[in-house]
Amino acid sequence: MAQNRLFPAWYSPHFYALTQLRKVNAWAITQFIQDKIAKAVLLDYGCGDKPYFSLYQPYIAQYIGADIADNPLKDIEIAVNTEMVLVGDACADIILSTQVLEHVTNPEKYLQEAARIAKEKGLLFISTHGFFPYHPSPQDYWRWTGSGLRKILQDNGWKVIHFEGIMGFWTIGFAFFQYALAPYLPFILRTPFETMMQALISVIDKLFHRNIDRRQENCVLYFIVAERQE
Repeated sequence: MAQNRLFPAWYSPHFYALTQLRKVNAWAITQFIQDKIAKAVLLDYGCGDKPYFSLYQPYIAQYIGADIADNPLKDIEIAVNTEMVLVGDACADIILSTQVLEHVTNPEKYLQEAARIAKEKGLLFISTHGFFPYHPSPQDYWRWTGSGLRKILQDNGWKVIHFEGIMGFWTIGFAFFQYALAPYLPFILRTPFETMMQALISVIDKLFHRNIDRRQENCVLYFIVAERQE
């Protein structure tokens, strides 16, 4: 399952989005970790099946997966009653949060807890959704505008230092056409249709890639690097 997210199959209905997400995480490693943070400790906050472990592991000293008790892949537990990670203050150089924020009941508390765990000048690498279909895991609560996401980060202990929209406004329309129509197609036609749409989405996104400003507010995915505020 983890490999399906990091290196999705070419016929995956989310191939393009997941591929872009891997690329932006790889870029963040190059810019903010590789040869810059010695012996870094990374905490994957809401780790699931740790889909980005193999991407980050070569560049850090320790990778810690934090999740709720029933996840057998966790290294440390998130207490259900308090929503606190059972770890001390200021223990991680990097907090990694990939497609988690939309699923937590209290995103403000989640970000405050991330700030508690981060060391001084610690970094948060976080991705979440602007536009995306409902996908409970076990629940799906939130979507953001770019402005709203910046505000919730800044109000809860984080200074945004890099903000990027992935898959802009034109691409959104084609992606939602795929998501809307695919469930109604016969199974034998669904995979060819989704594969064709992913190829088209790739072309459309590249054609309108220069429209960076609109992606700051209208996109499928946001990827943000933030620094813990003093």
